[in-house]
Amino acid sequence: RLAVIGDAAHSTSPQLGQGVNMGLLDAFALSQALADHADLDQALAAYAAARRWHIRLYQALSLGFTPFYQADGRLLPWVRDHVLGKLARLPLADRRAVTMEVGIQNSGLGLVILFTFFPEAGGMMLITAFWGVWHLVSGLTLSQIWARQSCRAEQIEKQEQQNAARRGAQQSL
Repeated sequence: RLAVIGDAAHSTSPQLGQGVNMGLLDAFALSQALADHADLDQALAAYAAARRWHIRLYQALSLGFTPFYQADGRLLPWVRDHVLGKLARLPLADRRAVTMEVGIQNSGLGLVILFTFFPEAGGMMLITAFWGVWHLVSGLTLSQIWARQSCRAEQIEKQEQQNAARRGAQQSL
């Protein structure tokens, strides 16, 4: 008998950022099933049943969101990157951060799933929480960097316009 876990068992698009989380949940569910059932066939059936809903959810989310992340055309990425951020009234720097981080901000969802289905999995919750904090810090950092770059770019553009106006005024004299 062979039990396959992680992406080998149920691949999803990487934009959900849940490959490692799902692999850890698989390993935990398999270890629980093996501990709870002496018969290997029963343990594997219990493992598959325990993971079925979660796997189907992520495969459905992957199917639904992949066109926004891997679109060959111009419409869906434009909607994702510009329209949704503007509808949410995000400043440009925040829209940039959301654009970059949108596919990997599911640590909170991972925690909800862990608390709901595997409340005794403290170690996995710590790992997922760590990455959730990382995503928040990195997203905020990027938004601040991009905000400063936008301000500098606006200042440079304004200075160039003023210089061009001065040159034009001097040439007309």
